[in-house]
Amino acid sequence: MEKALSLLIADRNPHVRNYLQREFTEARYRVRTAENADTILADVYGTDGSDLLIIDPDLPDTHGETLLATLLDRLPKLSIIIHTLRSEEFPPMGQGRVFVVEKQGSSIERLKQIISELEGRIAGHHAASRR
Repeated sequence: MEKALSLLIADRNPHVRNYLQREFTEARYRVRTAENADTILADVYGTDGSDLLIIDPDLPDTHGETLLATLLDRLPKLSIIIHTLRSEEFPPMGQGRVFVVEKQGSSIERLKQIISELEGRIAGHHAASRR
């Protein structure tokens, strides 16, 4: 049986974190949450780091662009979805690893669509790393 994808949801708003956690747990993903950059870094650099990060770049303890640049540079297999109120501030980047979803009423459906599309690619990375 294939291991479920591990998602890390980072948002300053606990209501948003909890809502996304419920939605993705119901969709059978393994979900962890983070409220700041320190928690994100501890997770992604940990021994059982997440496969995909959903991040609100307006976290209180970091400049979103600096954190994103660090993650992209040091974790080449980590996929990132930027979940933001201001999508126009984030040009396409990351060569198919970074996606931008604007927070709105139907953003959960767009998040699910992107994650579904990424599942095969992420599973391929897992298979390659086990060889």
